Amino acid sequence: MTALAVPLPRALAASLAGLALVAIAAPFLGRLSDRVGRRPLLVAGTLALLVVTLPAFLLIRGAGPLGLPLGYVLVGLPLSCLVIVPPFLAELFPTPIRSTALAITYGVGSALFGGTAPFLATLLVRRTGNPVTPAFYAVAVAVAAVVAALLTRETAFRPLDTD
Repeated sequence: MTALAVPLPRALAASLAGLALVAIAAPFLGRLSDRVGRRPLLVAGTLALLVVTLPAFLLIRGAGPLGLPLGYVLVGLPLSCLVIVPPFLAELFPTPIRSTALAITYGVGSALFGGTAPFLATLLVRRTGNPVTPAFYAVAVAVAAVVAALLTRETAFRPLDTD
């Protein structure tokens, strides 16, 4: 199903722009998380996603040829803060179960939210007739992520257990 009738090369270039931003920012944000902690970046990234998701979605849908890359870049900025999720999750678990626990939590979370997102987006649009409803789903996920980030403990400055 094509929603915006955007030529594939343009869509791929816009996606590449957002992903390039994440790739460029990742090492700097990883270093920053070593200095200020993982939790502040998680909170900042999830709050920023909460704020920019709907505007980015609207920009992508209606701002002409520049809207798509600008929307992807707008979402890429807060997503860059979330590059620290894997080390954050790893630091939550004791050494003997760290790899298994990280694989399960990251894999299940990715499958539940990332894997079902295209299906849910299509279902929401078909059921409501409103092409903006996927943005509301993404905002709801961002709300849950903000709450989780605020309720979690800092992991960066504690020694990793070596048992």
